[in-house]
Amino acid sequence: MKIPATLYLKFFLITVLLIIFLKNNVAYSHIFEELGFEGGVRHPFLGIDHFLCMLAVGMWGMLIGGRSIWMLPVVFPLIMGLGIYIGVLPNQLYLYQELAIALSLTVIGSAIALNFKPKEFITILIVSFFAIFHGYAHGMEIPLTSNPNLYIIGSIVGTSIIHIMGIVLGFIIIRVFSDNVLRVLGGLIAFSSIYHIYLAFS
Repeated sequence: MKIPATLYLKFFLITVLLIIFLKNNVAYSHIFEELGFEGGVRHPFLGIDHFLCMLAVGMWGMLIGGRSIWMLPVVFPLIMGLGIYIGVLPNQLYLYQELAIALSLTVIGSAIALNFKPKEFITILIVSFFAIFHGYAHGMEIPLTSNPNLYIIGSIVGTSIIHIMGIVLGFIIIRVFSDNVLRVLGGLIAFSSIYHIYLAFS
């Protein structure tokens, strides 16, 4: 059963109204305040944009089923590790960092909402692309950490935990309710990205 277009539109309008009335005071997780392994683990949990994307990756894998259940949550942290090292290098990728992270919510959330189940290599490409930018956000903080290696390991561990949470949440929702409820949740994640896109341009 498809999600009614009118329901999708209502979610969109509600999100736009929230953008108008909410203040630009969201604290991103990619701020220079945590050190070492514990800081790395906590980092993905502290920013709603990071958290929702990583949760959505697990949910999308669960919705697709098959190897994707474990493939996407494995690919994301691995590629994110590459993004971390890119974030340490001198480059100008930071100019697109916030926008790309916001768009990760749009794309993956919409994929869940629309029950998009492409070929495996396409899902891997999508997840890998956004994992680069999520990792980049971590990498920019490494010069300020007391133990860079432990911070990187902690970041990957924290990300993996959230992926598992997404898989478990998706499994429970599908079993107890239906995949349509999971798709609605994906739509909410996608619409939440509008606010983060707004912040990226602010």
